[in-house]
Amino acid sequence: MEYPGERPQGGWAWKFSPPRDSPKVNVWCGLMQDRIIGPFYFAETNVNGDVYLDMLEQYIAPQLQDLQLKVIFQQDGAPPHWSKRLLEHPVYKNKN
Repeated sequence: MEYPGERPQGGWAWKFSPPRDSPKVNVWCGLMQDRIIGPFYFAETNVNGDVYLDMLEQYIAPQLQDLQLKVIFQQDGAPPHWSKRLLEHPVYKNKN
């Protein structure tokens, strides 16, 4: 990792160049006002919709049920976040 450099738009950015042969690691983490859920390290090197949904059902959902909170998920456009199986899940179908 190198020291930050100034960006043309203002602000700072860290420049990081991992070694070419470094292993791939996928991690999920949930940030809330007063707590962090995770991190969850995927055993799989490639996360698809099925793997992502399994993680939500088996790891995240039980923790959220214990908290009894109303939660809004904010996700990016990664393909696992928009798989057909995930979009057909009751959590998504019952959105208002």
